Amino acid sequence: MRCDCLRRSIRQIKLATIPPLYRMASIATAVADPNRHKVQPTLFEMLRGRPDASYVLCGSNGSGKTMAGWMLYRWAVEHDKPAVGLTCAELVAQYRAWQFDAEKVPVIEPGDLKTGEKRLLFLDELDKARPTEFAAETLFHLFDAAYSYQHQIVVTSNTPLEGLAEHWSRNAITIGPSIVRRLMEIHNGILVDMF
Repeated sequence: MRCDCLRRSIRQIKLATIPPLYRMASIATAVADPNRHKVQPTLFEMLRGRPDASYVLCGSNGSGKTMAGWMLYRWAVEHDKPAVGLTCAELVAQYRAWQFDAEKVPVIEPGDLKTGEKRLLFLDELDKARPTEFAAETLFHLFDAAYSYQHQIVVTSNTPLEGLAEHWSRNAITIGPSIVRRLMEIHNGILVDMF
């Protein structure tokens, strides 16, 4: 069991990974702005009531998707739940680097999710990473492990689900629909349409 000082130190390191724009946002104190998006008040209430749920947040730019994802990440870290938060493009870049240099281990890999300890995986901008066959296969294996072991997944996208399936199928025909199916059928999952 970790001592309190070590837990606090780990928590501070993890909270420091939140981009400065979202660093002060928290589920407890966030005030919804219906002018940004009419669903935002409902979304923030959902986050407060179900911070352990998985969320697929699809919608237009500026609607509050990324802020919601970082608020869930903050909540997980503050409650000592293992959590990873980064953009999809950053994660894919880490996997590419790892492919050529075993020393450059990515922040999370599918094997990390094949445990009983529940984790939060927050991937921002799922639609922005280049849909190479390698990237699609990597994401599929990650989402498949999270789905199979019932971890919490939070993803954001400026593309609707159909568009995500097409995006991730460009170079790997069957993978896009498989990724989307796992996102839609994830344990305790909620789709939030913010278009």
